[in-house]
Amino acid sequence: MDKAKFVKVLAAFIFGICVVMDLAGMIFQVSAKKRPLNSFALFINLVSFMIYVSTILDYFPLMYDFDGNPVQIQFYVQWMNTTPIMILILACLGTSMQDVLVQDWGVVVNAILWDETMLVLGLVQTMLGSSIIGWVCCACSGCCMVVVFRRIHQISNASVNNAATTYEIASLRGIEWFTYMLWSLFPCVHVLYFLRRIDLVQYEIMRTFVDVVAKAVYTVALLTGNFCILDTVA
Repeated sequence: MDKAKFVKVLAAFIFGICVVMDLAGMIFQVSAKKRPLNSFALFINLVSFMIYVSTILDYFPLMYDFDGNPVQIQFYVQWMNTTPIMILILACLGTSMQDVLVQDWGVVVNAILWDETMLVLGLVQTMLGSSIIGWVCCACSGCCMVVVFRRIHQISNASVNNAATTYEIASLRGIEWFTYMLWSLFPCVHVLYFLRRIDLVQYEIMRTFVDVVAKAVYTVALLTGNFCILDTVA
């Protein structure tokens, strides 16, 4: 088994554990309003688990970019399904004293649309390879990411303004900055690969590591004491 595949096996194992944790969170969650958060996290980890298991078992046909390099398009499909839910989770946190789970659907939908545009442009660049048009798509995708981060900051500010405790505020800001940091690593690894600074195996290992950590943060955050305090308030 090569190193990249071994890392994917570990990723599938970790996502499997997260799925169990999210199921337990749904079962033992006392707040009906907070229970959807666990179901959102469950969806994220379940989709990721299935994608990694399917990749390990070679269920997806191997595709190639215009330069003849292998492309695993299934991970873009995974991100297109999971990152909108991650944005939705950010919008749902900090509403323990509110009647609704999401305060401003307009900002959330706008963030999701920019997020999907960012990923589509990233996929186009991946297929085009290191051509000029490919790098233009990469730059446009980066601009979309900046807009997504601005929308996430708006969502986080709204949640902080309606937070019930200082513990909740600290957790909200922590998840917000973790999101910025981890999501920013994806394009960094991507660009390094297409600049030929890292090889395919290193690229897959680094991408898998960031993918696992980025999603595990949401599961762990929803199970921390800070948000459990809010469950009794809601």
